[in-house]
Amino acid sequence: MKIRILETGCSNPSKGFTLIELLVSIIIIGLVSSIVFINSNVVNSFERNTSSLKNLFQFLSEESMLSGSIIGWHSSNNQSIAYYLDNSGKRVNDKKIKIPKSNWNNWASYKKIFITSEGIELIINDEFFLNPAIIFFPDGQNSGGIIKIEFENSIYIINIDKNGQITTSYEDY
Repeated sequence: MKIRILETGCSNPSKGFTLIELLVSIIIIGLVSSIVFINSNVVNSFERNTSSLKNLFQFLSEESMLSGSIIGWHSSNNQSIAYYLDNSGKRVNDKKIKIPKSNWNNWASYKKIFITSEGIELIINDEFFLNPAIIFFPDGQNSGGIIKIEFENSIYIINIDKNGQITTSYEDY
């Protein structure tokens, strides 16, 4: 009994794939997996940057609670500092705070905006603000605010809640 084969079908009934078909499929799988791997590295890098700033603000909040003192955090474009404040809001010069290392100075070339809890937007430049950007209180609360760092095609947002909660997000343009 003969089986009719359509003109569009295969006249040579072979079993399996050709070497070219196998190579093309391996190349496609390799490209897709490398794209996924590269994107996961970008996410991991972002999470490391996020955690360093979260650690900084968490440290300042804990330092304020443990010392029973008010702490002010100042920032310029490439540096951040923290110091103790007295009850009137003036800097206590004889007490310095050694803050943990963060990625703040790595982002010196990017535009940074601080939004106060009252909604006032301040562009962070090479000079420190006259008043602290964020004040940490001994009861665990702080003055709150939002920091936006504008990269080439995305914005990194750090939301410092008044109750000490720190959330971060990453938005594409």
